[in-house]
Amino acid sequence: MSITFKLNSSEFNTWADQKVKRQLPFALAKALTKTSQTVQTALRKELPREFTIRNNWIAKGIRIKPAKKKTLEAAVFSIDNNIGQQVHGGIKKPQKGNSLSIAASSKGRINVRTGKNSKGKIIRSLKPSALLDKPNLYFRSNKIGNIDAIWKRTGRKDKKGWPRPYLNLMYVMQPNVKLKPRYKFPEITEHVALETLPVQVDKALDLID
Repeated sequence: MSITFKLNSSEFNTWADQKVKRQLPFALAKALTKTSQTVQTALRKELPREFTIRNNWIAKGIRIKPAKKKTLEAAVFSIDNNIGQQVHGGIKKPQKGNSLSIAASSKGRINVRTGKNSKGKIIRSLKPSALLDKPNLYFRSNKIGNIDAIWKRTGRKDKKGWPRPYLNLMYVMQPNVKLKPRYKFPEITEHVALETLPVQVDKALDLID
């Protein structure tokens, strides 16, 4: 994911004298670079509002390409290949195996995540592979409710004290998941750049003497 914005120095040359023309590319490159840094900060600040952030990898992956005097072109981009799906939507497929594990979080079920509202990091001991290592408690089946899922045997009894096959749904297994567009990368970039660039250009031109 990358967005580029640039300036045309010829628009400024009509009023600039020779001395200003020599300094102008440096000034405009500085303005573009400052603008890209402001956009970068805004994009990073937006991440916690849209996603559960478990580390700083995604934020650090939002980077800039500083402008140079010859090109007068700066860019803001992400090195995370998954950002594109969060911006445009798409289909998430398993990187390994043939299914994705979707954690169940409905009321009354065991919560496999830390934090409030089931949005935290999945607890290591409750990850699918860890659960299936305990076949006496957990099992995977596609014969219950016509869904492929991982279940926990609870061992609960009914009101009369008789054992009942109560189960807790832990994970639903799906071949893929449809992702909705969530991250407003282009919109934030455009808004912040249009707001910031004129200010930075004015500051840069004020420094030319």
